[in-house]
Order: sequence, then C-alpha cells, then structure tokens
Amino acid sequence: MGTALACLVVASVLAPSSAQARYYYSPYGFFDVRGAIEAEWWRQGGPRGLIGNPLTNEIPTRPKVGAFNHFMGGASIYWSPATGAHDVRGAIRDRWASLGWENGHLGFPVTGEGVIGNPYDWKRYSHFQGGSIFYSPATGAWEVRGAIRERFASLGWEAGLLGFPVTNENGTPNGRGRYNHFQGGSVYWSPATGAQEVHGAIRATWASLGWEAGPLGFPVTSETRTPDGAGRFNHFQGGSIYWSPATGAHEVRGAIRAAWASLGSEDSLLGYPVSDEYAVPGGRRSDFEYGSLVWNPVDGVSIDAEVTGSGDARIPILPGLFAVGLEAVGSGATAVETAKAGWWGPNPITDGTGSWTRTALVNLGGQRATELVVTTDGDWTIDLLPVSALPMIGPDEVVSGSEGAVLHYTGPPGQLLFEATDANAHVRIFTRGGVYVDTLWAGVGSPAYWPVGEDVLLEVRQADVPWTVVVDPY
Repeated sequence: MGTALACLVVASVLAPSSAQARYYYSPYGFFDVRGAIEAEWWRQGGPRGLIGNPLTNEIPTRPKVGAFNHFMGGASIYWSPATGAHDVRGAIRDRWASLGWENGHLGFPVTGEGVIGNPYDWKRYSHFQGGSIFYSPATGAWEVRGAIRERFASLGWEAGLLGFPVTNENGTPNGRGRYNHFQGGSVYWSPATGAQEVHGAIRATWASLGWEAGPLGFPVTSETRTPDGAGRFNHFQGGSIYWSPATGAHEVRGAIRAAWASLGSEDSLLGYPVSDEYAVPGGRRSDFEYGSLVWNPVDGVSIDAEVTGSGDARIPILPGLFAVGLEAVGSGATAVETAKAGWWGPNPITDGTGSWTRTALVNLGGQRATELVVTTDGDWTIDLLPVSALPMIGPDEVVSGSEGAVLHYTGPPGQLLFEATDANAHVRIFTRGGVYVDTLWAGVGSPAYWPVGEDVLLEVRQADVPWTVVVDPY
C-alpha cells in the first residue's frame, strides 16, 4: 500500500507536460519520455523490461487531459492528473482500445497490469476509472463494470464461483437491462432488480425458458441456499427456480408459486418441484416430490397429493374448495375436521370407527380453512383432490359404490336418481363453486329424484351400504 501511494505522489508531481523531456533510442528512432510516464517506465525495467523501448513521443490525450507513450512490448503507459501513470498491455490493451481507449466508458487506467496467481499462467487484470478488464488464456480479455462489476467483486472476483468473464457487458435483447457472462455463470442487471448472479442448473433452466425475455423476467436474487440446506434457488420477477440434487432445477410461478409458498415452499408437504409449470385441460399444473398443484380459473389453486401418517396430525391445506379421500386403518375411531377458519369455526368432514374409506368435500360455502385436523390412534392415508380430479359422471351414466364419495356431473340439466339400501344414506348437491343446493335422501326400494343443473357436485354421505347414482337428462 505504501509503494502504491508513493507512485501516486510521483505521478502527480511529475506531470508529463511540465517535466523536462528525455529522448531515448529505439530501432525506430529517438522518442521523448518524460515525467510520471518516464518514472513508471523505469519502474517497469525501462528498455530492458517487458515494456521495451518507446515507439512514440509523449502524446497528449484529447479531449480528456492526459498523456501517453506507446512502447515496443505491446504496451502503453497512460497518465492523467486524477489517476497517475499506469501501464496497459497485451490483450487487455487491445480490449481497452476496442472500447475507445481513455475516451470510452472505462476511462484511464488506475492500476498497472496485475498478475493473478502463478505469473506463468498468464492471468491478468487492469482496473480503470469506469471498470476492469480481466484476461486469461482460456477466456481472452473482457471488461466488467458498474453494478455487474460490484456483484462480481462481492462473489470473489475471478477466484469466486463465476470465474473469468467471457463477454463484455452487453445490453439485453429486450433493451431493459445489461449482462455479463462468466465461466461459471452470468450476472444480469436491470434498474428494477439490480445486479444478480445466476449459474449452474438454475441458469440452464432459466435460459431454456427464454432468459429475461421469458415468463420469469430478470433475477431479483442471486442464487441462495434453501433453509433446509438441501437445495438452491433464485427468485425472479415472474417466479422462482428451485434446485436440489434429487429433483434438478425447475421453475414455479404465478398463483401456483404463491400457493406453494403459503404451504411452506420446499419445507411443505409437497417438497421440491420436479417439473416446470405446464398446461393441462382448463388450466396449469406443477408437479412436486409428493404431489401437485393445479390451477384453473374456476377453482384457483388446489392440491393433488397423498399424505400418510399415524395418530393425530395437522395437515396444511389451501383455502379453496377441494375433496379429501380418507382411508383409515385400525379398530378405533378416526375423525377429520377443518381447523378454525375465521368465524366458521371447526367443521367436521368425516368420521368413523375401524377400517374404512370415504371421500368428502372441504371448504364448502365459502369457508377458507387452511388446516385439516386428524384425530385417531390408527394409521391413515388422505388424498387431497382438486375438484377437477373428481370422478366424472355424464348423462345416463350409472355410478355405483358402497362408501362415501364425491362425483362431478357435467351435462345437460336433468333428474338425479339416487338409490341406497339404507334410508340414512343421502346425496348433498352443490354448485360447481361449492354452494349448497339441496339434499336427496335414499328411497329404499325405489329411487329418489331431484332436478340438478348442468355442472354440479354430488356428495354421497352415510353410505357404507350399496348405492347407485344416475342423472337422466330432461
């Protein structure tokens, strides 16, 4: 540090234009080298150093105030009152020249050419007023500047995960930002997001989706370790990409991402994403390690997953209409209800004793519970089913069963026929949105009838007996 400060003092005192000229011989003639440039030249070994003999007289820079000499070793020494005198060499000098020398956005050099690691590896850098140029034999010489350079520096420069730059800073094709690519990744900048790095499998997935011009937009974080320590993620303007060794890198966005986050993201019952978001009939879907999230404009986002356990449990759910299929195994009592949801309070879903299987609707009539409560001493399996995944029943289609079930009728308005061997069995009728319409009780020995609309949900309850449902169109 003391040597560097001394050089700056010499440079400011021995301004080239005010110093006495000395002429030095080279095979191309005699050239003057003076002041701070002369002092730096001799510090670099003079005519016997790598810079070699002068090729030019001292030349003033225009329009910026400064001066320079070119030398035979493919190098130049530039001076300005603000920066002092510093050498620029080889491929770094060529890159700087291509960017406009001192009149380009990099300005004058503020350091000489620095050596990175083993001198014989020929890895070099130079810092300038407006940025830096880094060189390695594998990558060539490229400039880095501004907020991208700051991010690069914060990650350990070329010794960090990014390695050496492999491009200059460029404008993004959509005109909204800037980027540099590096050996180990990229740094992208926009006014709204700042400069963020993205690398590895996450970067590859982002690239496959169209980079910043795709649905995710610019990154708003650099790559970050997940709280569980098992994975990595980047957040973007339009979503996120999560990676783990077991699942790879996949994007999650929009309403599905918001729902996944509300459940606890990768720490939720769903785990890490195993697919990108994709189209399904009527909506969109993302698959995760232990289930899926499904979106459509009618139901919003619903969970499609199987959860198993033993004994009492609390299961996070989404606050929308869906069905729960329960298989209880044991000899004791098992009950499932929703936890308190606003003024609604707890709501029983289904219960029974011993081993049994039933399906029922959850969050009917606008309820927005976000948790299921299972009470049992035995084992259980719960299927969380979106309405779109319920068994479909069409016109004149006969459906039979012997357990509680939920059916989705789509067809012209008609007459519902329900028959069971126990008068306690009944069908509750709901609109597609979960609004209660009416209840049809079993007609033992003869079917019971009720008019239904063209898109309704039929919930068969208290039906641990044979039953039959059919809709006869008008």
